[in-house]
Amino acid sequence: RGVRAPPRDGECSLQSETAPSEDPQERLGDLWEQVAALRAEVEDQGGAMQDHIAECNARLQDMEQGIQDVAHAQEVRQQVNHVSEQALRLALRTQRVSGRGGDGELRALRGECGALGEDLSR
Repeated sequence: RGVRAPPRDGECSLQSETAPSEDPQERLGDLWEQVAALRAEVEDQGGAMQDHIAECNARLQDMEQGIQDVAHAQEVRQQVNHVSEQALRLALRTQRVSGRGGDGELRALRGECGALGEDLSR
């Protein structure tokens, strides 16, 4: 490569070193085309990024809903376990009372059974 002489007064040089014979207008047109191509590529990538973000948001919402469902299921299981324990205790007490024939205890058991029924209906 040789050293080019600087432009003379009043002369402007837009010529690139790789294409010294290219017209400045052509060079400017090429640059505009490159800028337009880059802009289109950035817009495409931006659109793809927005799509990806929307997909991630949808997946995050699905996961949040899943976590809420699991928490609700666990609460229901705890309630069922509690009611099952109460029913078992009542059954055992009923068995004991039936064997002894205590009317007062039987009435108390009926009251507890009613309360248990209310718990189950909630």
